[in-house]
Amino acid sequence: MCGRARCTLASHEVAQACGFPANVRSVDSERYRPSYNVAPGSYLPVVHYESKESSKEPVVHCMKWGLVPSFTKKGTKPDHYRMFNARSESVRQKSSFSRLLSKHRCLVSAEGFYEWKKDGAKKQPYYLHFEDGHPLVFAALYDCWENSEGESLYTFTILTTRSSQHVEWLHDRMPVILDNAESIHAWIDQELAELEFQKLLRPYEGHDLVWYPVTPAMGKPSFDGPQCVEELKPKSSSKSLMSQLFSKAKSEKSDSESTDIHSFLRDGSTSKVLSSADYSEAALSEEEKKAVAAGMEPDEEKPKEVLSNHGDREHDSKVRNSFGMQLPQKHSLGESCAKSSSQDTKEDKVRSEIKRRKTTDSLKSTKGDDLICKDHQKTLLTFFHKQ
Repeated sequence: MCGRARCTLASHEVAQACGFPANVRSVDSERYRPSYNVAPGSYLPVVHYESKESSKEPVVHCMKWGLVPSFTKKGTKPDHYRMFNARSESVRQKSSFSRLLSKHRCLVSAEGFYEWKKDGAKKQPYYLHFEDGHPLVFAALYDCWENSEGESLYTFTILTTRSSQHVEWLHDRMPVILDNAESIHAWIDQELAELEFQKLLRPYEGHDLVWYPVTPAMGKPSFDGPQCVEELKPKSSSKSLMSQLFSKAKSEKSDSESTDIHSFLRDGSTSKVLSSADYSEAALSEEEKKAVAAGMEPDEEKPKEVLSNHGDREHDSKVRNSFGMQLPQKHSLGESCAKSSSQDTKEDKVRSEIKRRKTTDSLKSTKGDDLICKDHQKTLLTFFHKQ
């Protein structure tokens, strides 16, 4: 079907597009309003032959788009959307059109037309036109109807055919396009036999008919202006770019969170996430890390688990070896006293180290956010007392 078109041509330009001189006589040209969004019910310049006695001459006649057959009752309100197109395959079988084929053939010229591509519940309009910008010429039929007040109304319908191979993806129908001077003059030649002009009613297969998507706003007949034919740029590329940016940001955030998990220290009640630079400054020696890890895991329940397993000699050995201690063996009383004295010395070292660390870290921490708290100090001391 062809239900919308662009026609901003002047009357003399329409005549020239159809192969006639610019000075062809015009009829009712004052009713014509050039538009980028012409819909049925609008006036358009139509070219046809007008018989005068024994001669005929071409005329540009302004008619309404949407056929109203002459046999329509005079008191009827015209419905221009009912017959704005006529299927060329069945035009000879319908009385509304068949009686017009011999003497009422005409030409309609426009810069382009619109078709809608269905995509589920959505419809995307496309603007079709010749690549070099020259006007299209459509095959059409016209008629004259007289209303109850005696006024004559000239109306026309555009013939359609099946779509060409390279347009059928968009729509299954397209207007009959007359692509050369020979076919244009043959169509309006009143002497041409029906079998001859029937050959003209075929799809236009030329590859110079091009298209592009336009704004859906032109679906409203009231929407008019150059913006109707502005190419609608696809949003997929920008959307894809935004998706990539968000994906990258999400990935960086995930990597940052993963780094933070491995670079924070938490006590029993408060915690502080350190940057990689802060963590390197606050890092413990390898031996100190092992000792702190034994009683200072992020999970608050871990210190209890460490203490509850103090009977496991293998586990205790790992913790105490981190401070250079040996598991107690069977010794004599003198040896035990010596070992006890050695243990006291080690405990003093642990207390001193914890005190030093607490003092150093408190200078780097915000208020109430120490890296090592009294609970952990108590945990370590309790551990060694039980040994």
